[in-house]
Amino acid sequence: MNQVFCSRIFRYESPIYTQFLPFVQTPVVHPMGKRHTHRIFMGIMILLIPLCFGCDKRENPYQFSGYVEGEYTYFSIPISGRLEALHVHRGDQVDKGTLLWELESEPEIYAVEQARQNVAAAESTLRDMLAAQQRPEEIAVIQEQLEQAKANQEELRPRFERYQILRQSGTVTQEEIETSEAALRRNEAKIRELEQSLKVAKLSVREDRIQAQRGQIEQLRAVELDSQWRLSQKQFSTPKAGRIDDICFREGEWVAAGRPIISLLAPTDIRLRFFVPETQLSTIRIGETVAIKLDGTTESMTAKIVQVFTEAEFTPPIIYSNQTRAKLVFMVEAMVEPESAQKLHPGQPITVLRHVANSIGSEVK
Repeated sequence: MNQVFCSRIFRYESPIYTQFLPFVQTPVVHPMGKRHTHRIFMGIMILLIPLCFGCDKRENPYQFSGYVEGEYTYFSIPISGRLEALHVHRGDQVDKGTLLWELESEPEIYAVEQARQNVAAAESTLRDMLAAQQRPEEIAVIQEQLEQAKANQEELRPRFERYQILRQSGTVTQEEIETSEAALRRNEAKIRELEQSLKVAKLSVREDRIQAQRGQIEQLRAVELDSQWRLSQKQFSTPKAGRIDDICFREGEWVAAGRPIISLLAPTDIRLRFFVPETQLSTIRIGETVAIKLDGTTESMTAKIVQVFTEAEFTPPIIYSNQTRAKLVFMVEAMVEPESAQKLHPGQPITVLRHVANSIGSEVK
């Protein structure tokens, strides 16, 4: 049977034979003679038959190649400082709120304490200003004391003058005169004191000075809040869970403001990117579910398409003609569940399988 099959294939009218006819017509020099030329050619053709049938095998048109892409998050600091402690290592899986690093914070601690003292001093000054404006009841008490002192003055002065007249006749002693004079002088001093107190009590601090002092207090409080914020930046906790990918500084090194210290890859930031021919671009839909296969394992997972890029990839020549536009491919991005994303690594090749309904309603895999 094999002889009949081969004889039919290698008949002179066979396309395979006519394709290699120039080689057959060319004389072949062989040590055993020209009569072996036909047999040698038939042997070569028999060896090429599996290759010809293998080339006819077509790939699944709904199977695409792609890779895993990671969108890293780089954590940095807004202020400079010396790295005092690192609490994580490369490859660690961290939860949200995990403390990542600490920077030296002595200057910030001193700044916070100084700001608090400045606020306390400004508030004390404002209290003194407000205390200078005494209440009407206090002013009334000082007024009554002043009236009482003036009444005593009306009694002490005539007595002192009468004692001076009686001194000439010897009716009063010198001691009584001196006592009366001392009482008169003390009462006069008290009157002057009460008059000054009443004057001060009636004076009020200017309202604009009080408002200026209150504004200064608010400014000092803002400085205190800024100092507290700067102190809080010396410790950093991750805002989301993920895997520590890289650490850019070591303990003891000086870190400039804005320089990333740690990069983190969260499961929600892992993307799958694959390439779709231009002929299938119109069938891609956002939210479509595709199957993902990984090399070296039979385990598969599913992903949802989240983005279709609008620019063609680099498959030259990029000429929009009927002959060349079939070579264009467009990148499509999909996402997997966070549980499955933890099994993926950026740069890892993947195979994507689509389930697309054909024109008659059947499903093609």
